[in-house]
Amino acid sequence: NQGGATSRDYLRLADSVQDKVYETAGIRLEREFVLATDE
Repeated sequence: NQGGATSRDYLRLADSVQDKVYETAGIRLEREFVLATDE
């Protein structure tokens, strides 16, 4: 992990991708991963 990104950063990125895909294509993506601490 040379960029210093955390798993939370990746989840935020996934959220923004989900939102953008829904806005542009009307497709709701399902996320298959969560942070272990988000129980």
